[in-house]
Amino acid sequence: MRALVKLFAILFIVNAAVYAGTTKSNSAAQGKLVFNSQKFALLHGQKETQTPTPKFDASAVKKKSGVKAAFLSAFIPGAGEVYAKSYWKAAIFAALEIGFWTANVVYNNKGDDEDAKMRQYGDAHWSAQVYWSYVYQKAVEKGLWNGQPLSGHKDAQERFVLDDQYYNQDLIRELYALQDDLGFTHQLPLTKTQQYYEMIYKYLGQFGVGWDDVATTFNDPYYYEVDAHLGHLTPNISRYRSMRNKSNHYYDVATTMMSFVLANHLLSAFDAAWTVKKYNMRVSQAVRVQPYGWPKEPAVVYGLNIRW
Repeated sequence: MRALVKLFAILFIVNAAVYAGTTKSNSAAQGKLVFNSQKFALLHGQKETQTPTPKFDASAVKKKSGVKAAFLSAFIPGAGEVYAKSYWKAAIFAALEIGFWTANVVYNNKGDDEDAKMRQYGDAHWSAQVYWSYVYQKAVEKGLWNGQPLSGHKDAQERFVLDDQYYNQDLIRELYALQDDLGFTHQLPLTKTQQYYEMIYKYLGQFGVGWDDVATTFNDPYYYEVDAHLGHLTPNISRYRSMRNKSNHYYDVATTMMSFVLANHLLSAFDAAWTVKKYNMRVSQAVRVQPYGWPKEPAVVYGLNIRW
């Protein structure tokens, strides 16, 4: 019996020793796997070989200047949008700019053509010589003419007209100075300016006598001396006014187009600055350093953050 007990005791001691040795060996092996830097380097190197670190172009995500974009579009609408890589909006602003400038040129040309026709028509149907003869006649009636008497004649419309031998620039300048003394509200320019062509149909009480169809229309060449008659237009005056209004309409449209051009520049500048702001909010560049794999061996990681 004692021999059997001794045998079990010996087997227990041997088994315990074997188990302890095995556990120690396994712990040592695990320690080598966890902290073996050479094995980690091999594993990390294989991983990098299989999945290399991606490269990126930092300049492609560089933030843009809103001020620069605004100035570009203020100078050339759409340029700031191109800078902000918003090409469809750039195309819209550029198309508007071209359209507004084209309309401005077209309507200015139309206005010039109509204005030329109107002036030609006015020269054909309104007589400056008859008007200055009228001024001379009124000056004589009111005792304001201090020069020698001038002869004249009646034309086909029964209007008094100075003879050609007296009608010259010196006489016109003398008569020009008498317009205020006669109580006239306006002074006809000595040259055929735009104001000249405006006056001859707007102020018929003073200039109506110069139109060639007043007498044939109303049987009185001085019909417009009566204020109540000023609203009644002869066919020639009515046509002249229509031509003038048409010319002014074309010029007004051309001016409006220039206002649209200015508005397009301002709107494009504001939009370019706003577009750059949205662009910078969407795309940003980030470079960070963090531990990779094992706490004791950090690695540099490059990342690109995209925000929407």
